[in-house]
Amino acid sequence: VMARGGRELGAVDLRENGVGDNGAVSLGGAMLGNPRCVVELDLSANGVGDRGAAAIAEALKTHDTCKVLRLSRNRIGPKGAEELARCLVFNQELFCLELAENRVGDPGGMALARLLMVNEFMTELTLDANGLSDASGEAIATSLRNRKDEGFAKFRRVEMGRNNMGDIAASAFARTLRANGDLRALSLGNRVSDRGAEALAAALAFNKEYQTYGAIRVEDPGLRALSLAGNQVGVKGAE
Repeated sequence: VMARGGRELGAVDLRENGVGDNGAVSLGGAMLGNPRCVVELDLSANGVGDRGAAAIAEALKTHDTCKVLRLSRNRIGPKGAEELARCLVFNQELFCLELAENRVGDPGGMALARLLMVNEFMTELTLDANGLSDASGEAIATSLRNRKDEGFAKFRRVEMGRNNMGDIAASAFARTLRANGDLRALSLGNRVSDRGAEALAAALAFNKEYQTYGAIRVEDPGLRALSLAGNQVGVKGAE
């Protein structure tokens, strides 16, 4: 699959191919030997576990062209997520990481929250259906709120639906939305009630970004997509 001689392949789509850990380890080794071969890598739905994730993560420490990594619908647990977080500290190209429908849990969620505080280039993170609790949601929201103070790249998309997060995580993201107008898409779930929905709604009034064009300062509405599907929001929260 890998191009030889340093030539970039662009997008490598290996979804639903039964790659498994052994294939991911081989692929990671090939990427180490050819650090400019892939711009986008999709290994979704391949039965990749912690060992395969760790091999891909190790390759990304020095791989300087890969911008998008899709590892959704695999078997990656806390250890695999922690290895990705550890290695991506060194990566200055990847902006999108998708890990939906894995098993990273709160240890993996907390590791990724710490990553967001030191990796200034990432702007999109998908963690749907990973058994994350309010602790992970609050940690990630706090990291995103603090990134702006560090002058990092503007974070645009966070997807964490179908988890075990409720009003604590929703309130934490409400605080982030008040302070940071960069976020464009947010999904949370699945225990958010009226209280969390009201906090998010109130925050949207403050969620703005300002762009300067020459001598003109233009207000740009911030969040454009908010998903609370599958939660416990009632009539009061929907008003």
